[in-house]
Amino acid sequence: MVCLTIQNLISENELDVVDNKLLVVISFENSTVVYFYEDGRFQEYTVPSFQLRTNTLHCAGIRRNVMIQICPEGACMIVEGIIKPLWREVRIVHAVSTMASLILATEKRQIVFFVLYPSNRSLVITRESVSLELKGYITCMSLTVRVDGTLQYLAVGISECPCETKCACESSMHEINIFNLRVQPQRDIIFLFRIPMLPYCPVSLFFLDFAANSFSLVIGDKEGNLITSTLPEGSNRFEVTEKKCLGTKPVLFYRVCILHKEENFFEPAILAVSSSMWLKLDSAKDFIRSSIVIPYLITVHPNARIIGVIDNDFFK
Repeated sequence: MVCLTIQNLISENELDVVDNKLLVVISFENSTVVYFYEDGRFQEYTVPSFQLRTNTLHCAGIRRNVMIQICPEGACMIVEGIIKPLWREVRIVHAVSTMASLILATEKRQIVFFVLYPSNRSLVITRESVSLELKGYITCMSLTVRVDGTLQYLAVGISECPCETKCACESSMHEINIFNLRVQPQRDIIFLFRIPMLPYCPVSLFFLDFAANSFSLVIGDKEGNLITSTLPEGSNRFEVTEKKCLGTKPVLFYRVCILHKEENFFEPAILAVSSSMWLKLDSAKDFIRSSIVIPYLITVHPNARIIGVIDNDFFK
């Protein structure tokens, strides 16, 4: 299979199942292709349930047979094969979601917060939203799961100039903003902290650890640097606890599972991919370099222990 230039990469969770099939959504520069994994092979999913004539920024399952697809032109739900428009007000540049929330980032420097209701069959996502305009252009985002039903944190990478691609940025000022997404008593986006003056444009974020009064966030920038920034409990100042150069390509993060052969169990881990590949187990303190180099990672499905790659123009 000859592949076009990949514009954005889509990762799945265990609920990306439609018609009892595990779907893999691949976004090209101006189109989207959907495959399903069956009997050890990827086959094209031909049921007309997705927006295919545009690139896809984000695609995830809310529950069985219910998915959300986010494209630059707008966001939609796919409920039992039927496309239902959700939001088309401003062009979208980034999106993240969990089972509780959907966050859209727009070219107008806004973040838009939707609440998901996976247990409600007739209304799996409310069309009501709350938005907040930021002081810079949004380059990346990371979202935690909701803690104790109330706390959910959002990290947003910001640049003073819009980054046209993941590899080009003319801005000399970058920062990370941390927010709390509140549902009760009313929906709100509350600013908490700022990590200022990063030297290069952040292109990927991942929460390593989070609690009511502490954070640990790993940042990947466009120059191939990995930075771990931590807010100790009781402090109001972030500290850099780890910094590594992984190569010359922008750093991207993926959630994976690693098999411990002797103990025969799988442990969650974070995969950092640039010119080289680094791995951090949840039980480990730092990232360690892997002897394996993946040519071009396009999808990770940790629960099914599947990794899809591009190698010599073939999808494997």
